[in-house]
Amino acid sequence: MESLSEDLLSLIFSYVFTAKDLCQCTSVCRKWKNLLDSRNDIWQRILDQSTPSEFREDALLRGLQSARAKLIAFECGWSEVDHSENIYVKENKLTLHRNPVAQSTDAIRGKAGFSSGEHYWIITWHGPNFGSSAIVGIATKHARIQEKGYVPLLGGDDQSWGWDLSESVIRYGGEVLRKYPSDSAIKAGIGQKIGVNLDANRGTLAFDIEGKYLGIAFFDLPHNVPLYPAVSAVYGNTEVSLVYCGTPIVG
Repeated sequence: MESLSEDLLSLIFSYVFTAKDLCQCTSVCRKWKNLLDSRNDIWQRILDQSTPSEFREDALLRGLQSARAKLIAFECGWSEVDHSENIYVKENKLTLHRNPVAQSTDAIRGKAGFSSGEHYWIITWHGPNFGSSAIVGIATKHARIQEKGYVPLLGGDDQSWGWDLSESVIRYGGEVLRKYPSDSAIKAGIGQKIGVNLDANRGTLAFDIEGKYLGIAFFDLPHNVPLYPAVSAVYGNTEVSLVYCGTPIVG
């Protein structure tokens, strides 16, 4: 593989049609990795072919400079099947919309779960309001995604961990663990960027608001279990965006 010319490798990569396959190509050998790391045009071709224009042109992606980063964000966005029946994912593939259904709490998971490594993504709660329960966090595949009434769904069992933005507390196992963040003057607001920092190797989850690090919220997360970005909401017409950024930039 090392002996193949760059022109021949470029031809080979022209027959690769998914971001997942192209990422796997980077682990074949150092030469393949170096070429793919330096050739944004190869990633751009797949980005243009496999994603809708609403995704590529969305202002939420401004922080991602390369086509590769945008492709990975697409692969790690909200799931279009793993959510409450009262939620749908908008055409930009980055933003969920919760329909105005009474007496229901609704959740969604991301497409990708992480059982190792460090991961960072940004949640933007566009509103129109938090309501009585607006929770950001992570969940296993076994966590509930819908519940009758208005309840703190994420963190409501032992399969999910959540920061309740409405009450500034963290929840797990159906209980409030403590106030979060420790500085009661700091509160999340509508439209702010909430950074989520998952270290699956250390088993920790931390948050930031607009880049201001708030400290570790959860310790002792399960190992070797895929953990998915997740939110739960109760307020009608709630919209929440997810942008996966890759390596943590805070903490």
